[in-house]
Amino acid sequence: MKRHVLLLLFSITVISCGPFLKVSELKKNGRFKASKVATTLKSVPFDLDTHKALLVVPQDESKFFIGMAKNISYFDRVITFENLEKEIEKAGNLDKISSLRGLDRWSKAYEIYQPFLILTNDFRDEDETYWQLKLINPANNEELFVNEIPYDFDKILWITDKNTYNPTYNGLIEYIESNSTTYNK
Repeated sequence: MKRHVLLLLFSITVISCGPFLKVSELKKNGRFKASKVATTLKSVPFDLDTHKALLVVPQDESKFFIGMAKNISYFDRVITFENLEKEIEKAGNLDKISSLRGLDRWSKAYEIYQPFLILTNDFRDEDETYWQLKLINPANNEELFVNEIPYDFDKILWITDKNTYNPTYNGLIEYIESNSTTYNK
């Protein structure tokens, strides 16, 4: 319960203040500046080049997710779920997904619209809390890539882009490099 309250308070702080979610620029070595390395939990071989036309990110903190994904310079377009729905509506297909929820909704959107991937984050709680970055293929709802880094709510003022978010995005860059023949920094 304590962790859930802290998570709620943290989310409010992030949304209202925004300093924790700072969009970073790639350094000359093709990585974001980071003081730690994230742990990769899952890395499924996948032909990313056939899905690089569109990456969909959550609406919450969309400026951060869009900015970070664009700065990787791999995906042709990066949009939010809300914008994807608007595009599907313009194409006259919103009724085909409107009754669906969660990943089933995005699986159907993938089927009727165009191939895309989903980039999202999550928290995992065990003995400690971890912030996770996930790349999902909505065609079959498979997590292609998952990495994480410890997230210490007791030291929330020390959670920064360099020690939390950038390491997970650097892991995503490594995943892209391993699964793309067209990516160049």
